[in-house]
Amino acid sequence: NDDMLNLLNIIESATIFLDDQLRIKRFTDKATNLIKLIPTDIGRSLDDLNTHLAYDDLLADCKRVLDSLDRHETEVFTLDGDKYLMRILPYRTATNFVDGLVLTFIDIVTLTTVEAQADYRATISDVLDGIFEPACLLDSGGKVMLVNQPFSKAMGHPAGQSTGKSLNQLFNDLQDQPALEQRLAGVLEGRHK
Repeated sequence: NDDMLNLLNIIESATIFLDDQLRIKRFTDKATNLIKLIPTDIGRSLDDLNTHLAYDDLLADCKRVLDSLDRHETEVFTLDGDKYLMRILPYRTATNFVDGLVLTFIDIVTLTTVEAQADYRATISDVLDGIFEPACLLDSGGKVMLVNQPFSKAMGHPAGQSTGKSLNQLFNDLQDQPALEQRLAGVLEGRHK
């Protein structure tokens, strides 16, 4: 149980475990942002607790899943307007006995942001691939995020070996070129374009 709870806290999952009477068995730290929970709430009924959710059907949905043993998934909002994907699933023991429910809440805004960043990265990668000269994209700290094929060919190694490295690491002789190093530092600090 401790290992599982630590794992859920590490992945920052807002998770609540309920018994078959809809009483709190355990919860992750992140769940306290959605339902006002403290350690002494273990054993209390879900309907006794205050939530930060602008959602009135939580108890009814839990009862429905417990009766049908079918998972339930819906989008819910907090009172602050944050959006979550809520999943209610039967909690099954190792012997496939249903011993309550598991509620998980996934922050859709964060998930959407991650997806948007992946789309942005793919678009930038496509643009870089359309450039016939060696080109790379650096983050604000000067680390390589993306490179194109001509850059990889000029460096003499696959693109994956360049990402995450600074140009200093890639160009061993960059220190011998103070003008280039100075210009790059100016771009990263916003003094040059």
